[in-house]
Amino acid sequence: MSVGAINRGLSCCPPLSSGVLGAGASAFARAGSSIAAAVARDSFQPASAPAPASASTGAASAAGSGGGMEKVLGGLEKVVQALTQVVSLLKQMLGGGKQAGSPGAAPGAAPGAAKGSGAPGGAPAGKPAGSGAPGAEAPAGKEGDPTRGPTGESPIDIARSVLGKNASELKVKGRLAEEMEDWVPNNVNCANFVSGVLEEAGQISKKQHSASVANLRSNLERDPNFHKTSLQNAKPGDVVIVDTGRGENSHVVLFAGFKNGKPTFIGSNNVNADGSQKVTEGPMGYRITGVYTYGG
Repeated sequence: MSVGAINRGLSCCPPLSSGVLGAGASAFARAGSSIAAAVARDSFQPASAPAPASASTGAASAAGSGGGMEKVLGGLEKVVQALTQVVSLLKQMLGGGKQAGSPGAAPGAAPGAAKGSGAPGGAPAGKPAGSGAPGAEAPAGKEGDPTRGPTGESPIDIARSVLGKNASELKVKGRLAEEMEDWVPNNVNCANFVSGVLEEAGQISKKQHSASVANLRSNLERDPNFHKTSLQNAKPGDVVIVDTGRGENSHVVLFAGFKNGKPTFIGSNNVNADGSQKVTEGPMGYRITGVYTYGG
């Protein structure tokens, strides 16, 4: 295993620099086993604690071969510890750093995405209400018939059934728990949520589900059942992608219809005090970069 291999699967994450998590390489070299020697090439391995001094340890070392199995087991344990820390680091990088690909979040939440990135996404809280696109207004009260999937349910009805739910809860219990990915950080959960809703409605498959706004957009554009439309012609439940100031794939929500002549949207948004997301409905003031409607 190498950091390079991991990075090739996550374009949003920069290469891990040498010694990110300490002097683990030398600790592994000291382990002396063939496994430890192999993983010592990765500089992100955590430093191991000094081996406890004991008569049995000394005897095993002196014998040269008597402690071989213990050394192998110790090396394997260090590998598990290293992988655990790598996973934790990658989650932090996806959710808290200024990585290209993470849709926007307020300070303290997850930052926004650069164009074409592949990290999970969210939206900043506190953006002034607005139409989101010039000329997007419609007569008060106009909502229209919602889109529906093969299950007969509309994504907008599914989304409204979980209004007020926090991302941390949605991913692990309730009607969307099976569809949503539970590893996605709570402050960049917008694409994970929209994907889960579309999947629940039968409009996309599990393979099309993505925690990345850019990847979800790409999946919809390749799906013959979806086509681009305008906000003026959108139906409740259509997918809307916006630029929060960090790129055209910054955030994704569902169109909820027009209220008082203004378009409204429902999605997983960074509205909690700690920067994490909750499902909310209302107007937005961001530039709309794409609207996708289901016609399967």
